[in-house]
Amino acid sequence: MKTRILVSLLAMFYVSFGFAQKMKISGKVSGEVKQVVLKAFDEKELGYQQIDLQDIKNGAYSFSFKFNQPNLYLVEFDGEKSARLSVSVSSDIKVNYQSGKVEILDSPESLSMIEFDKQNGALQGKHFGQLKKDADKAMAAGDKEALAEIQARSATAIQAFLKEFRVLIVEMGETPAGYFAIQSSDFNKEIDFISQRLEAFESRIPESQVTKALARQVYRSKVVAIGKTPPAIAARDSKGEDFNLGQYQGKVVLIDFWAAWCRACRIENPQFVELYGEYQSKGLEIVSISQDKKKKTWQEAIAKDGIGIWRQVQDSDGSISELFSISSLPQNLVLGRDGKVIGKNMTAESLKKLLSTHL
Repeated sequence: MKTRILVSLLAMFYVSFGFAQKMKISGKVSGEVKQVVLKAFDEKELGYQQIDLQDIKNGAYSFSFKFNQPNLYLVEFDGEKSARLSVSVSSDIKVNYQSGKVEILDSPESLSMIEFDKQNGALQGKHFGQLKKDADKAMAAGDKEALAEIQARSATAIQAFLKEFRVLIVEMGETPAGYFAIQSSDFNKEIDFISQRLEAFESRIPESQVTKALARQVYRSKVVAIGKTPPAIAARDSKGEDFNLGQYQGKVVLIDFWAAWCRACRIENPQFVELYGEYQSKGLEIVSISQDKKKKTWQEAIAKDGIGIWRQVQDSDGSISELFSISSLPQNLVLGRDGKVIGKNMTAESLKKLLSTHL
């Protein structure tokens, strides 16, 4: 907490003056390392762009460059190992890579990102560890009653997790490290919370690349908000036929994002099969979009869960998921007869209630 307060104060001081300063990132490397690349986060790409490169001489490197606004940086060693840095104020940072280990010095803010990942992992284990074990056991046994009970427990566990998880993110502050932490959030399910964080970032570091990137991400997530027309999809389904959402005009459509490895998705699939059998003749259609990369795994899960009765699309490169800002599974959205979103992240039970008023 003391680190966060110090970094925030320094960031306020720096931004208020707003002039470019020189900063340096340097370090020592093992003899086998031949090249070090420095990259900076770019809001337009939502990724890192190379700004400098050095061939190693005498086991050391040193980058000097102008620093204008708080940002994330990446130091890559031969394209194999890397160190992510959060920089809110101009400073000299050392990043060593020796004996296969990366060591970051003089950058508490960068180390906070490593600690955040550890805390996030611990929280997930605390809230979902036993649930995952119970789900695997129930799925293997085909125990529908146990699966229904696990689904109910999951809803409670998610809320408990989010309560603690949001605190972790807020504690990271309005810094590049804070932006990094927000990326572990689900932009669809947590859009209200993330929008609040965006307001804080725009107040503290409005010109930073990470703030501009966050604004773009929030805008993109709101494109699939209730009442909006979702992005167009052009793809081929599991039968090799052309697929687009325009084919379902006049129907109520559940677009379900899933994957074979997603336990919660697999628990939901049989419930949607039952619902489809009841409402398909009344105008309900379902499209499943899978994030599975292996076609065989995808097809086996379709057959096992009995969901081949509706259209199946494989999103192995994640391009469709990116259009819809899908960053976690399961997720779904429901389109009304006019093609606009009328529901999001519906369970079979909540979808049945929605269908009673739209079919």
